[in-house]
Amino acid sequence: MNRIEERLSRAIEDAPSVSVEELKRADVQKMKEHDDITMQEKGRGQKPVWMRYAAAAAGICLCILLVFSLRFQRRASSIVDFDVNPSIEIVLNKENRVIRMEAINHEGEEILEDIDYENREVDQVVEQMLDEMIEHGYLSKENLENHILLSVEHPDHEKAEELRIRLNSAVSEYLNEKGIAVYVTDQEMSENEEEEEIAEKYGISLGKLTLIRKVMKEHKNLKIEDLTQLSLKELTELLDESREDASTESRPQTTTRAPATTTADDDDDDDDDDDDDDDDDDDDDD
Repeated sequence: MNRIEERLSRAIEDAPSVSVEELKRADVQKMKEHDDITMQEKGRGQKPVWMRYAAAAAGICLCILLVFSLRFQRRASSIVDFDVNPSIEIVLNKENRVIRMEAINHEGEEILEDIDYENREVDQVVEQMLDEMIEHGYLSKENLENHILLSVEHPDHEKAEELRIRLNSAVSEYLNEKGIAVYVTDQEMSENEEEEEIAEKYGISLGKLTLIRKVMKEHKNLKIEDLTQLSLKELTELLDESREDASTESRPQTTTRAPATTTADDDDDDDDDDDDDDDDDDDDDD
């Protein structure tokens, strides 16, 4: 054995002997800070803690804004009652987009079955409603006295006026293009819980009840029980009779008649009439 081996052997022999139990009982001194050996290297793509918190906060803010935006879009701004025989209530937001529709009678339920209205412009929804009413026979070319009642509820009178005119024009023009003659009556109605309960009792819209109240004001002897059974045509005729001589400085109610579009057959008939007139003139000359 050389000297190096002898020294190693003596060092091992001189080393203190430590048992497992002694190691368990020994106090362990924890490191207060990492050294070069124990310190872990930071990941290259790891973001600071503050950036993670900032990203989480931004996500929360985005969710809150989205919720408020949806609530704003679904907040009711105006209500339109659309009466033919089917009676339908249309609820609009501030952008005049439809957020809800409700059938007031059985006929209205039938019309709403195939209506896609969610967040669409009111004009588009009204046109689709008119198509459904034509298909189900509530409006037709054969009937020369189709009647539609448009009733608008809005806290701002001027905006209610604008919406009334807009819907009246939209309905009249659309049906005119289809060759359907129609009387369109538009009016403004007011939110009234007591009146809404009365309308619900008789199964009519608040708009029709508003029209009935106007008739009752002009015809004191008529009762609501009788008037709820009348058609729109009969109600408007009663009201027109009493207002023939009355001036209308404001526009509380307007009835517009949209004539049917002249068809090619009508033009031919007119030409034939003109030819007959010419022949008569020739005979007179002779």
